[in-house]
Order: sequence, then structure tokens, then C-alpha cells
Amino acid sequence: MTIGGKSLFSTNLNLTGGDSLSASANSNTVVLEKDKNWFTGQIYYRGILPGDAPTTSITVALTRPNDTDAPNSVMSIPYSPDLTAPINTQVFTQSENFTINWDNNNSTLPVTLEFNFRCTLEAGTSAFGVEKSSIANTGSISYSISSLLGSNLTLKNSETCSTKITISREKAGTLDPNYGEGGTITAKQHRSVTVTVNP
Repeated sequence: MTIGGKSLFSTNLNLTGGDSLSASANSNTVVLEKDKNWFTGQIYYRGILPGDAPTTSITVALTRPNDTDAPNSVMSIPYSPDLTAPINTQVFTQSENFTINWDNNNSTLPVTLEFNFRCTLEAGTSAFGVEKSSIANTGSISYSISSLLGSNLTLKNSETCSTKITISREKAGTLDPNYGEGGTITAKQHRSVTVTVNP
């Protein structure tokens, strides 16, 4: 959830003064707890509701003792882009391609692919990299591993990269108009596998 429209100046919600957030689905309600990403500094709120069935409707309610409540922000869970290839612990060489296959569920929503590389190099040094892109929901796509790693990183000898591949699908919901400044609310499903890249 972001507040302040879709501009560069939108921010994650940060509650003060006794305000609280709750989420409800299928007759279950949970109060969301404040947390912080210490790497980015972003504030977020988390809670666990049972089940992740596609099309399940989730209502997020903001309760404010000193202002107008915003009880009716609604989103529905998108179909999950279940990965069928590659599989966990699969091993590749740098000269190969990653062929990513997933269940597209006949959805018109795009998906996002993210590659997180953590490479162990000679002399005990490390290298890290992230590649992220939004793609059409075709169900299959291939990437050159050497291109993803970049021209400055050519693995040799015992060097290796642990690579987390994450695919996600988001679906926009409707933010309660009582937030006043506008904003967005989305539901996301994601799936991940971790593979190894060798020279």
C-alpha cells in the first residue's frame, strides 16, 4: 500500500497517534504489526491470514481514533505464477541459458522476474547483483546467464554463484477514498527457486 498517488512522492503508510490497520478475509481478521526494512528504511505492516486461494478478497481497514476511518480498501489475490522450471538446486554453467517456465493461468496480468546473484570468487571475495524486469505472461522465457551476470564477471576455477529466481504477479485493488491523498493497494503472489551457476 502506498499513499499520495502514483507519483515519485508517494510513500508507504506510517501510522501514528493510536491508528491501526487490520486485514480480513474469509471471516478471519488479523491486526497488522508495524515493521521496518532496515536496509531501505521503509515502514511496512504485516500479518498472516490463512489461505492464498486465487480471487480471495482481502479488506484492509484503517482505524483512526482522532480522524476519519478508512475501513474499505479491497484487493483480491491473483493467480500464482507457479514455477515449473528451473527447479531448486539445479546446476547451470555460465555459458547456458536460464529457461523459466511458469503456469500463466490464462491471466492477462504481466509477471515480474527477479534474479538475485550472490557469487563467491577467488581470494574469498564476493560479488552481488540483481536483475529485475516486467514481462508478458507468456509462460516461458529464456535469458543468457552470461548476459545477466554482465561482461565484468566471468567465472573461473572454483568460483560459483548462488542465484535466487523469483517470479511474481500483482493485481491492483481499490484504496478507500478516505485516505484523501490517493494512493495504491495491490495483492501479490510470488514463487522462488534457488539454483547454482558454475564456470
